[in-house]
Amino acid sequence: MRRIAGLIVAGALVLGSSGGALAQTAATGTGDSGASASSAASSSPSPATLATTNPATGQPLPVGVSRPAQQVTMPAGLVNDYPTVARADYVFACMAANGQTRLSLEKCSCSIDTIATILPYEKYVEAETILSVGQVAGQQAEVFRATGMFRDMVADLRRAQAEAEVTCFY
Repeated sequence: MRRIAGLIVAGALVLGSSGGALAQTAATGTGDSGASASSAASSSPSPATLATTNPATGQPLPVGVSRPAQQVTMPAGLVNDYPTVARADYVFACMAANGQTRLSLEKCSCSIDTIATILPYEKYVEAETILSVGQVAGQQAEVFRATGMFRDMVADLRRAQAEAEVTCFY
């Protein structure tokens, strides 16, 4: 066997060579060229070994990765904290109201993206829940419609939706 760039290759060199010491080294792991290759590999780290560790942490990188991913910091308003399912639900409902066209898909996608930059997902869920419960008839749902705190949460969502409509639909 012979070590090539940190990988052990067995038998591959035998097929490509015409014989001699190299073929014997590749097939059996013996011979001078095999010993010098393995001793050279063990005495100093190869460039391939150096490139497979994260310089910041010293941890090994996954196979096939040549350098660690660049860390990107985004402003607070641009954090993507809305799950895909929530975005898709919004777009489907928006398209049902505005038509099933490619243009409405683009406008509705823009709309939820704009809402996501204005309103954190947690507040979006709270406001949507209040709106859902508020649609139920009866005294129990009246608590959600009449309480000032709940009205303020819904008002924040309505303001974000109005901003999204101005940004994306006009």
